[in-house]
Amino acid sequence: VLTQVATNTPANKNTGNAVLYECVRTILIIESSTTLRTLAINILGKFLATKESNSSLPKNLRYVALASLQKVVKYDLNAVQKHKGIILDCLKENDISIKRLALDLLSLITNEKNIESIVKEMLNYILESDADFLQDLTLKICNSVERFAPNRRWHVDTIIKVMTLAGNHVKDESVNSLIHIISATPELQAYSASKLFFSLKENL
Repeated sequence: VLTQVATNTPANKNTGNAVLYECVRTILIIESSTTLRTLAINILGKFLATKESNSSLPKNLRYVALASLQKVVKYDLNAVQKHKGIILDCLKENDISIKRLALDLLSLITNEKNIESIVKEMLNYILESDADFLQDLTLKICNSVERFAPNRRWHVDTIIKVMTLAGNHVKDESVNSLIHIISATPELQAYSASKLFFSLKENL
């Protein structure tokens, strides 16, 4: 029944979206099959991708979708990760609450396999972000790097890049963590000193 309702309900009106959302909620709270859960996650992905103009509907749908995906991610990480690109797009939103939800969700889906691609995309948003959001963004990037960096050299390169782009918006604990990594890795010290020197020279 849920599959029939979810696949036959039009998503171009508020009433249809309300029905779809209740379908998603029901699927997520019952012991549903993987197929049904994937269907629910794909509906949330469509909510995220809604781009209608002159209406608060897309904004509301994106907020609901992001909040719901945060609850789902612990049950089906792979299905949520398929919508990574749309979640990253939400960082462009003007609405700070949507941007923060998207940032939290990105932190939840980041792991050893996708850390490099997600961080690369997130770095692109540093220069576009206002001061209110920038500190949150840089902290999430630095925390993800500390948890999942594939190697210490990439860790050093990435945090220096964040510091170069975001300046004083990088929190002290992230800088302290970088210093600790460099101190504990003698083979990286000459490289790091050189990298920091040229970064300072170009971006004092």
